[in-house]
Amino acid sequence: MKRYFSAILALFLVAVLITGCFQLPKAPDSIKTRVNNVIEKWNNLYANELEIISWNYEGILDDPVKYQGVLALLTDPDSVRIVHTDITDPGLLSLLLLSAVPADSQKEFKESVEGLVEIGQHLVN
Repeated sequence: MKRYFSAILALFLVAVLITGCFQLPKAPDSIKTRVNNVIEKWNNLYANELEIISWNYEGILDDPVKYQGVLALLTDPDSVRIVHTDITDPGLLSLLLLSAVPADSQKEFKESVEGLVEIGQHLVN
């Protein structure tokens, strides 16, 4: 019995040590405020098409490999949605997959995203 108690205590201490070493990054208050404001504006305009209900702070985008992965996600034509409106009736907004627009527009979108995302920025998803 004493042996089992010692083993359980040892496992508990290892678990506490491991979880104490790997804490998820916490978003600075200024980032929380900015993200929440953007989400509120988005939901006011586009909630009938696609509502944002939560977000997670991932830390600083500081790794070139992670940077390339983020760019790939942000420019994937089969998952990225863009706002579409008719100029004659701006009240009719919809969201289209990036793959639904011409290839030259997709290229322009990708170049604009690459110009906005930089290593050293905060990363949220």
